[in-house]
Amino acid sequence: VLAKPLGHAGETDALIDGWLASRDKWRAVEEAQELRVPFTEVLDPREVVEDRLGQLTARGFLTNIDHPVAGRVTALGAPVVMPASPWMVCRAPLLGEHNADMLGGELGLSARSMARLAAAGVI
Repeated sequence: VLAKPLGHAGETDALIDGWLASRDKWRAVEEAQELRVPFTEVLDPREVVEDRLGQLTARGFLTNIDHPVAGRVTALGAPVVMPASPWMVCRAPLLGEHNADMLGGELGLSARSMARLAAAGVI
């Protein structure tokens, strides 16, 4: 059974919506916090990486990675730090970069079999 909202949720939402409509999220958060109202912004992915307040960078949550195609990119680091199992930050592999290791090494395909797959456009 779903609980029904109590009180004046509709009226409250209408007031808050009107207040929010006249502010960007940064101003709304600043004003709400000045009034000691628990309020925070929701960041889109670009805003997370831009790290406007510098908190994510200061805590080591953002890191830079050099990628051979994309150049220097910002990536997310460890959400928590666990010394017994350190976080590994590395770039994404290029398309097919590990084909020989995985198909030949892990799966045991011969060089000839991999050449046939490549010729057929499978890999």
